[in-house]
Amino acid sequence: MSRKDGRAARRVAVSDLKSWYERYRRLYYVGYDLPPVESVKFSWTVEDPNTHGETDPDVWPPHIEMHEEIRFFPRLVMLVLLHEMSHWAHPKAEHGPRWNEEAKRLGKLGALREFF
Repeated sequence: MSRKDGRAARRVAVSDLKSWYERYRRLYYVGYDLPPVESVKFSWTVEDPNTHGETDPDVWPPHIEMHEEIRFFPRLVMLVLLHEMSHWAHPKAEHGPRWNEEAKRLGKLGALREFF
């Protein structure tokens, strides 16, 4: 993949992903039972081809997987990471009213400011 100036874009490194995870956990998820940072990774095996990441708090070992295809898009990686972390924070919320409340909570904390 290349940028507008023709130079190759840098893929998001696993170390970046883990750093963002720890930062978000410290800023937005204090007191929530999230998986250890070692469980966060990029993968080609994300099961649903229509998603950019996946997690399942009911599956062992705990994991948050980000699809390899989004590695050239740092902001998308960050946003999907927050999304998947929210699944861990509220495992029964799905994408209904409770999920909307979680998005509002993140917005009030400033978590979404850099995306919009």
